[in-house]
Amino acid sequence: MCDLKQYIADHYLNVYLEDVINKIMQSENRVDHIDEFLKDYFSKVNSGEHVHNADGKYILASPYNRACVVRLLRSTLNPFNECIDTQLSKGDYCSIIELTWPHWDSRSFVQKSILRFLDRSRTTFPIDDFIQAFSLSILYEDFLREADKILLSNKTYSRNRILYKLKEKRAQIDDLKSLWPDRSVIEEIVSDDISYEEFNRKLFQAANREDFIDTLCDST
Repeated sequence: MCDLKQYIADHYLNVYLEDVINKIMQSENRVDHIDEFLKDYFSKVNSGEHVHNADGKYILASPYNRACVVRLLRSTLNPFNECIDTQLSKGDYCSIIELTWPHWDSRSFVQKSILRFLDRSRTTFPIDDFIQAFSLSILYEDFLREADKILLSNKTYSRNRILYKLKEKRAQIDDLKSLWPDRSVIEEIVSDDISYEEFNRKLFQAANREDFIDTLCDST
């Protein structure tokens, strides 16, 4: 029984079981074949279609849902990349995301992505840069929140102390709803007395490696 509970927790199955039960209960038409309904629902979960038109609570409930949103956003924005040197404004990105997920107020994620990782002096941003910044913000949300507490504390820490404090923070989070970087990634970007700006720059630089975001999404 303990192994089953752990499996359910590790794979966030409670998120999907609760959602599918709500869909059955709220269905306008009587669901006569529960097995077919469940099969269809989890088929969509497997393909990533389940986040289409989802609300913010559901989107942010598991790392896998967040990764599916990143993939869908990328496929939504890719046609714009066919235009040479296309750049969009913060308002453009907010509007596109709102059209894709009308029940999710994503403006804070868009704002944080731009302020943290992109050039604040600009009014438009390359699509690939925005996707990378947005992906880091949503996939690493818990990690970035804890890193901010250290980096913005007005205290100076050695590299080893920062690594220790981040490891300690990770151990204290029982219900992690986003991804946490591998130790190798954290060790790569952290240095003695690193500033908030330098930390963000190095993380964005690390994520610029080929397939970094794809690998993150696949890890869910």
